Amino acid sequence: MQSAWRRTDRVGSEADAFLCQRYSSTDAISIRPIRRTIDYLATREDIDMNRLALHGVSWGASRSMFALAVEPRFSTAMLVSTGLSPTDHLPPEIQQVDYLARVRIPVLLVTGRNDFTFPYESSQRPLFNMLGTPEDQKRHIAVDWGHLPPGYTELSRHLIQWSDQTLGPVGLQASGNSGNP
Repeated sequence: MQSAWRRTDRVGSEADAFLCQRYSSTDAISIRPIRRTIDYLATREDIDMNRLALHGVSWGASRSMFALAVEPRFSTAMLVSTGLSPTDHLPPEIQQVDYLARVRIPVLLVTGRNDFTFPYESSQRPLFNMLGTPEDQKRHIAVDWGHLPPGYTELSRHLIQWSDQTLGPVGLQASGNSGNP
């Protein structure tokens, strides 16, 4: 039996609708809260929907592949401390590897080279290589740490640089308080 997600005759919203209807009790259901959040953000005048980024860490970054594959409103993703997850226990229709090729937005992956949860060679690099994002729009930075960064200064620098590169720098807005916080 061929995976429903591997089928090439179902793409975009048709594939998403099929997946959510048939497998809503598994990982597809985790996409709904993300979509509802984005729907809410779209109602706000202070949110630029053309500059929407997904940032995930560890388990959240691992689960983000499902949303990134089917939610077109993200402009970029910044994923930290993640890699391929074992999914043999899940139905073939919702295997993480089947979603990776459908992620086509710019992606920054920041990982620890000494991560035992998501090992560099067997988990991080394969995830990065399987992303459908064009090579010139994805970047993998492997830093000398374990699963999580020991401090967030270096990580923050990478995230800000990536955001500026993919979304444009944040503009300063005049406030009515003469620059006072």
